[in-house]
Amino acid sequence: MKKFLRVLPLIVVCLTNVLFSHQPSPILMDLGFTFEDKLLHISAFFVLGISLLFALSAYKMPKYFRIIIVIFFGANWGMLDEVHQSFVPNRTAALDDWIADVIGILISLLFIRFFYYKEPVNELPTSSN
Repeated sequence: MKKFLRVLPLIVVCLTNVLFSHQPSPILMDLGFTFEDKLLHISAFFVLGISLLFALSAYKMPKYFRIIIVIFFGANWGMLDEVHQSFVPNRTAALDDWIADVIGILISLLFIRFFYYKEPVNELPTSSN
């Protein structure tokens, strides 16, 4: 049951991604700048990367193997998402969207590296004067 609870957020994120991808016209917030759709791709795949790392934490494996799985799964999920969109009316597959997806995955890995696996910083020695 504990492993299922770790995987549940990943399932929800993937289903949400499919739901939004299947819309005939993209649901966009008007943020007032040109590349807002890329920001949405990066954000969605950032959340996907975090939820995938959370799911993988239920299994004993080396960190580097988790990283490989996250990059492989995230890049392929993004590619499948773009292919899926090419079959949805009024939607197209775009290489720059896939690149934004991969960037979101990589940012999630960096976020986890610097904020979760943060190494303790040694204190500077004080002078004995």
